[in-house]
Amino acid sequence: MSDFLSIFQENLILSLFPHGARITQANYFQSDYLPSPMRVLISLPNGEQRNVVLRMSRKPFGVERETRLLPILSRFGLQVPTVLSEIKSDPNDAHAGSMTVLSFLSGESLQTWSCKSAADMEMASGMLFEAVTRLHQLTEPLAQEKIFDWLPRKSLADELQDVVRAAGLWIKTAVFSEAVEKLMPALNSIQTPLVFSNGDYQPGNFLSNGKELTGFVDFESACFEDPHVGFAKYRIYDLHPLNKAGVVERYLQINNLSESDFAPRLAARCLWTLQNEIPVSERIGDYGRHVLRLLENSLKLLN
Repeated sequence: MSDFLSIFQENLILSLFPHGARITQANYFQSDYLPSPMRVLISLPNGEQRNVVLRMSRKPFGVERETRLLPILSRFGLQVPTVLSEIKSDPNDAHAGSMTVLSFLSGESLQTWSCKSAADMEMASGMLFEAVTRLHQLTEPLAQEKIFDWLPRKSLADELQDVVRAAGLWIKTAVFSEAVEKLMPALNSIQTPLVFSNGDYQPGNFLSNGKELTGFVDFESACFEDPHVGFAKYRIYDLHPLNKAGVVERYLQINNLSESDFAPRLAARCLWTLQNEIPVSERIGDYGRHVLRLLENSLKLLN
């Protein structure tokens, strides 16, 4: 069953193919968060079939950031999608935002691999660390590119300041304001150099054929940030099955980091999560209680 494509989107995609090509299927990769990318299957006049990605994003300038960055990353040898069209916007649908068409990369996500077997989960964990390392290794090459000044640079203290400025009702709660007061000195003391990141280390953003990495996707949040903070999301969202399998603990061990080293990073992302995703309420749900427990335990580890 296909998801809906607008006439504008159909025309944008079909403009890239010979006359007579037709769209036979279109599906969101994730339908819970729209607008989001879609996998689109094209039937060509000669009988061949081709997959492409209609790239859309919920984040302001996400498509623009990714489109500018992908050719540079490809030049550096990273397996990323090819940009196939100019950035377009539907004049009749402002909600859809900017969009472009990207090539479709082969391979299954590390999330899919991690759910197959214990051996595949071990393989996926190792490839996840390899993928993140490869992103970090692009820090210096990107510093020589014009895009360096265009990509956001966010220290941990900067992140917390942004959270405080947008905290809304949370900043009026004792648990939040006291956490900020305790956390800020700890973040200011961290001098770890910022590195290039895709902004989202979730395993669905890295592809593999089971033997090696075959693709890197989703650079809408690409930035220069603390190298370790991206792994906080595994605990915050309890990303199954890698979190329970100890992916964060293994990452810390590989990088000679302690739980105390990781604690301020996790606490900072807990505050971000509270501010962005969890409304202030007397009846906070299981997810909110989970994040608050993580925050409390992290703050206890601060020196």
